Amino acid sequence: MDWKSKINSVVLIFFCLLVTASALTLGQIITQEQLNNTDIQATSLEPEIIRKEKTSSQVRVWFSYFSLDENTEAGTYEVIRKNNVAVYPLENYNQCRQTENSRADCIAQGKAEIISQAKTLIRGEKASLEELQGTDYSNEINIEDFDITDNDLN
Repeated sequence: MDWKSKINSVVLIFFCLLVTASALTLGQIITQEQLNNTDIQATSLEPEIIRKEKTSSQVRVWFSYFSLDENTEAGTYEVIRKNNVAVYPLENYNQCRQTENSRADCIAQGKAEIISQAKTLIRGEKASLEELQGTDYSNEINIEDFDITDNDLN
């Protein structure tokens, strides 16, 4: 192995370790400070398809993604998986086919609608997680900030 390959290997290993270190882990406990220092938009909530189902009126796709469960007593958050569902009404497919679109085109539209719904729900979850950030400002206060003197009390 030449020196360029060795350098590339080291850089790749370092990058993998960096990505792994910033990933969420199910059951992980996160402090408020760690949450405040996390770029939620850059963090993957690692969505996973749980189940797909077709009924007489719709296609449903259940999926899960990482979220946080607050432990108010401890002032921490536990990484959990949250479930949600995206729904595609078969009426939309029927309307698509009636306009002389191909089966493949209409299925592609249905998939796109389900993916869009799921992404919207995940963006909403990220927004909710961002609202949890910065809710504890008590670490900003130092006792020196309260330079109250006896004269202030008179």
